[in-house]
Amino acid sequence: MSSGTASVGFTGVQSLFAAVTRHSLHQPWQDPNPAEHRTAFQFDLPMAQKVTLEVQNAFGRVVKTLGAQLWQRGRHTVVWDQTDETGARVQGGMYFVRMQAGAFRSSRQFGVR
Repeated sequence: MSSGTASVGFTGVQSLFAAVTRHSLHQPWQDPNPAEHRTAFQFDLPMAQKVTLEVQNAFGRVVKTLGAQLWQRGRHTVVWDQTDETGARVQGGMYFVRMQAGAFRSSRQFGVR
């Protein structure tokens, strides 16, 4: 994916080609917290590779896949519009964002209002 902003079944993507040296999935950014309309996920890649980014509910069911594609090296921000795969708004509660990039796996918990 190139730098800039794109819309692919969610609100948007922003990429920064920073001097990233390791994989990282940052804590989801929400304002207010818990979020009412959208949640931003930021992750770092030290090299170009395929990344799978999924939102799961408290039971581990995948609610939405935000990125199962090749991403370039750098810091990326994906903004989720809090809808499921059918486009319906998700219910309030606890959710997890899970990231897989090669052997790297990480998850973060967050709330939706």
